[in-house]
Amino acid sequence: MNVLRLLSQEAYQNFTYTCVNSVAWYNNDDPIHGYDLSLRLLGDNEDEFSYKMIRPQIVTDGCRSRNDKAETVFLIRTKKPQQLPLIDFYPVDYGLPRQAFGFAIGPVCFK
Repeated sequence: MNVLRLLSQEAYQNFTYTCVNSVAWYNNDDPIHGYDLSLRLLGDNEDEFSYKMIRPQIVTDGCRSRNDKAETVFLIRTKKPQQLPLIDFYPVDYGLPRQAFGFAIGPVCFK
């Protein structure tokens, strides 16, 4: 993987968060504190992708309304290939009754 990083000028990876009654990025129910419940993603070099740090691109934010089952898709595109792959994430809005989440991490593409 290190050789790919050294030979690449950029990298990208998708992260899909499947939610049931929970927020992944933006919370429609609280516009003043809309991003307080946004999850955080951790890159291989321990850089954080979040609302407050390095912002990922949000492809679709189905979890913003906290209705039943939906998906939010994050795209991490970086000119620092050492930031990928994603190695961990920290969900914030979970643990209440009738809440659940799942996730899928796509492959890293080096360019």
